Amino acid sequence: MHQQFRYALLLLALALFGFASVGYSQDANKQANSAGQLNEEPDSLETRFKNLEYQLNVLQSQFNATKTRLNALEDAPGIPFQTFVMIFVVLVILAFAVVIFFGLRMVQQHRRRSDEITQRLQGKLDESVQGLQKSLDYVRQGGRDNTEKLKEAESKQSLIGNEQENIHNAIAEIKGQIDKVDLTLANLESDGETDNIIDYQLKVESIVQETRAQVVELARGYTNGEPIDFFSIETPTPSQNVLLILNWIARNLGMWITELEQVGTANPDLIQTLGYAERAIKDKLKTLRGEVPPSPTPLALGTEGSTDTEFSEIQNQCSAYVARFEGMLFGYQLGCTINEAEYNQFIPQFIKDRLFNGIARFVPFDQLPEQVDEFLQLVGYEVVPIEVGTTKAEARVHEIQGSRQTGVEPGTIVEVVLPGLRRKTDGEIVQKPVVIRGE
Repeated sequence: MHQQFRYALLLLALALFGFASVGYSQDANKQANSAGQLNEEPDSLETRFKNLEYQLNVLQSQFNATKTRLNALEDAPGIPFQTFVMIFVVLVILAFAVVIFFGLRMVQQHRRRSDEITQRLQGKLDESVQGLQKSLDYVRQGGRDNTEKLKEAESKQSLIGNEQENIHNAIAEIKGQIDKVDLTLANLESDGETDNIIDYQLKVESIVQETRAQVVELARGYTNGEPIDFFSIETPTPSQNVLLILNWIARNLGMWITELEQVGTANPDLIQTLGYAERAIKDKLKTLRGEVPPSPTPLALGTEGSTDTEFSEIQNQCSAYVARFEGMLFGYQLGCTINEAEYNQFIPQFIKDRLFNGIARFVPFDQLPEQVDEFLQLVGYEVVPIEVGTTKAEARVHEIQGSRQTGVEPGTIVEVVLPGLRRKTDGEIVQKPVVIRGE
């Protein structure tokens, strides 16, 4: 009976040892699979597994020793103390097996938690990298924009620098002339003709400064579309003819507006209409000429004149300098490239719509100014003749707006609402006059 009991205990110990070995083997396999998914294995976990393996080897050695002792005790039945010792050893082995099993479970749970934390940290790291990349792209784009703005600012600064240099040169030239005058005055203080010389020097300086200011004003006006006086051209090209007409229209409109303003009794709406037309022509000239005005050559004249003859010579030189610059502007204007077809259509339409119809709204039909006839002749137009109370209304020639009870013959024109235009060469109606006939 004791021998059977010992065998039962031995079998129980073997079963518990096998159960712990199986649990250890499963945990080891799971840990190996998890290790294959991670990039690196913590050293602390490897050390724990080696310690547990060492403890299992020790338990197995103890189990083998216990088995040997049980085999030795088979020949000595009836020894209760040894049986008790054997049971105690088996319980100790069982306790160690349970401790190892639960230890492996805890290690596995700790390992899983470590994997979850690692995955969360990796996700946050990826989000941070993406956000950093977007911020870097934004900073790069801002750098490119700032570079373009810096280049634009450098270009403007270069233009300003050139203008400043020109101003400094002019100031230096003026100072040089003043120094010459001062030197001349110092050398002639003892001479009785000092007052006359000073007067000549001042007059020479004044005319030189006026000449320079006149040239600067011509350059500014050229850039702003102001008309220039063309020299006579015997056989202008089609492009040159268009330029001549545009400058003629702008100049004559300006003269007309000045005349009306000086009279002081003209209709303000008429002056405003002419002003709009003048601005439209100047804008066309400004577009054709471009934004960069021609630069005049420096005016280099001596100011040492002290007689009427010398002063007259300086005046002639200043006049020739202005004339040369006007000739330069003339050449620049004639060199502009234009679309002839576009302006050949624009000019007649401008004369008809912006000038003729605009003026006719504020001036009675039978009191149109002579300037209107000059503009019409420019494009070969004339006003359709109408004699109120006599001329018959015809649908072919007139646009009949309505009828009115009057004492004249029915069908006779009694009012001209808007005058009409026709070509001089063949009499073709360009714009029918709007009229009211009598009934």
